[in-house]
Amino acid sequence: MLFMRTFAIMKEEQLKSILHDGGKKIAIVTHKNPDGDALGSSLGLAGILSGAGHTVQVITPNDYPSFLKWLPGEKSVWKYEWARGRSERFLAGADYIFCLDFNDMSRIEALAGPVEASPAQKILIDHHIAPTVDAAYVYSDEEMIATAQMVYHFAEKMDMLDYVNKDVATCLYTGILTDSGEFAFPKTSGVTHSVVAALMEKGVDNYDVYQHIYMNFTQSRILLLGKALSNMHIIGDSAALCMTLTQDELDECGFKKGDTEGFVNYGLTIRNINVSCIFIENRGEGIIKVSLRSKGKFSVNEMSRKFFNGGGHLNAAGGQMPTTDMAAVVDTFRRAVEFYKEDILSSND
Repeated sequence: MLFMRTFAIMKEEQLKSILHDGGKKIAIVTHKNPDGDALGSSLGLAGILSGAGHTVQVITPNDYPSFLKWLPGEKSVWKYEWARGRSERFLAGADYIFCLDFNDMSRIEALAGPVEASPAQKILIDHHIAPTVDAAYVYSDEEMIATAQMVYHFAEKMDMLDYVNKDVATCLYTGILTDSGEFAFPKTSGVTHSVVAALMEKGVDNYDVYQHIYMNFTQSRILLLGKALSNMHIIGDSAALCMTLTQDELDECGFKKGDTEGFVNYGLTIRNINVSCIFIENRGEGIIKVSLRSKGKFSVNEMSRKFFNGGGHLNAAGGQMPTTDMAAVVDTFRRAVEFYKEDILSSND
């Protein structure tokens, strides 16, 4: 089942010996606005390392949606925006810092400073394109559907699968379920399903996980979905569309963190649409957040890098624009679509 691509200064056998020895102080950090994969992989790895006798602390840059707060071990997570002092002290005294589900320190924003300043050796596990994190051990594979799947393979490589209990398996299953689009996205492989089967053998209740994630929405989410769909713009005959949500609309509907998760995917449910985008204003930060999705071989990663100060995967990417002028950002999307029009139209050929 093992499937890994690693780049290491630290030798694999050395890392295995360290992790089996126990007694280390280990921090696990993940990207801002953690999603199911970020939190699931982090908590899953924390359970494995705790089982091996290490002192482990998961630290996120900020809070995350309420529909993830049932995950085993979630109550032990420190959110850096609310726990700066103790987070910085832990990082400064850590032996190792695992960086999960991000490829560049900019993704953890304010948390990057104390992570980079720590003398701890860094270990990266991530599936995004072109990692730049300076780590002693890098496990990077952009072909993986989820970092949570990579954590399972990492445990396999480190001979630590005995520490994958029901709670760990539930966290890793959640990460794979959410990042694979309920096992629908193209990089969901036979190996992915083999890992999922192994996790279910540990006692994962797949229906319980599904209920927590997909049958636990707030009223504000449904109201906002209606707004986003009513604000949909189909861009000519280009097989692309975008949706918008302004800060006023977010406030009117009582927006809560996580409410807009997955909205961008609705655009791809429309026949003959190959690219979907949603723009969401954050007036407090003076930005408009961008989420992009595509079908087939069109790279929204490339589009995001070129036009929206972002990046990601072939079929899923994000970015942000330093403005609150929604009309201007939509115009930028129109120009981006025109620039890539032929590629978008032929994406599914």
